[in-house]
Amino acid sequence: MNKNPAKFFVIVFLIAIIFYLSYSLLVSKNEKSKQLNRQKTNIIAMNFIKEKDVLKNKFEKEGGRKTIEFFNNQYIGVPDEVKHILEHYLGEELYLKEGAEGIKLCPDTLFSGCFHGFFAKAMSVEGEEFVKKAESVCGLRKDFFQASGCIHGIGHGFLTFKGYDNLNEALKSCDRVSYSIPFGNEMCYTGVFMEYNLVTVYDKDGEKLMPRPFRKDKAFEPCINVFSSYQSACYLQLPQWWSEVLKSDYAKMGSLCEMVNLKDNRESCFRSIGMVVVRETSKDIDKINAYCKKMPVHEAVIFCLEEASKLMSVLKGANPMAPCRFLKSNEADKCISNVKIFMCEKMHKCD
Repeated sequence: MNKNPAKFFVIVFLIAIIFYLSYSLLVSKNEKSKQLNRQKTNIIAMNFIKEKDVLKNKFEKEGGRKTIEFFNNQYIGVPDEVKHILEHYLGEELYLKEGAEGIKLCPDTLFSGCFHGFFAKAMSVEGEEFVKKAESVCGLRKDFFQASGCIHGIGHGFLTFKGYDNLNEALKSCDRVSYSIPFGNEMCYTGVFMEYNLVTVYDKDGEKLMPRPFRKDKAFEPCINVFSSYQSACYLQLPQWWSEVLKSDYAKMGSLCEMVNLKDNRESCFRSIGMVVVRETSKDIDKINAYCKKMPVHEAVIFCLEEASKLMSVLKGANPMAPCRFLKSNEADKCISNVKIFMCEKMHKCD
């Protein structure tokens, strides 16, 4: 049982921001059948290897900062899932050209792709000892969410460095780092689990490798097999994997969460579905309500809608209180109150 629920749910939401920004770059399972061929066509049309050569020449002639500026201007309008492939390459080159200081040049517009590539390349050259000097640079990012995204990328790097069959070793590596921001360990764990579940790396031709397959008898792996200190982060990540492999079957996902034994882990699972729903519906309020209402018990519906509301509170053009208002009067009031408290305490947006 988690000994500090208040701290735990702060962690849940902070990780949600990283999760939303990074995972929104990946195509949801519902869209794969329609977009797979288009994505492949886009990659071919862009001539992936040629584009890498263009960026490589930019790095050599003008350095990292100018190359990032060029990338942001050159690829306006290109689908995010296609740009994300090149972002990994940019991260690799930033490390090779700039060393640890290159982390500062991974801009927010690249989300996690740049960090993933950066740390994977750095660890392949210097080993995990590199992280000790690089983490402090993560802490210099201009705000907490950016620093968290950087540390989340360290987790991705640990697993790709250690190998996908060495999950526990990657998690232990997270524990060996001294973090400059609160909850650094947990941010690192989620990067490890996200990489383990979704396999965000690409092959040399720019094709994304597929998520690990789903088996009914292994639906809760690896969470049931890792130490309890890692389980909260693990259960937080499971619904995003389920949404891929179960074709966004929210009723099925909810029934799986209901089967989680420990209360805190079960709540984390339901709340994570609320995050997934916001991403997959593109903030469509009616769809958010419909999908959260597929949860197996009413308490889970509340968790789902409240977490959706919190996530909406940090997204531009979203109405953060709207999901709460689908609840009954007293439940809606409590939900709205919790969202306002979060916005005031964590985002400094107070009424």
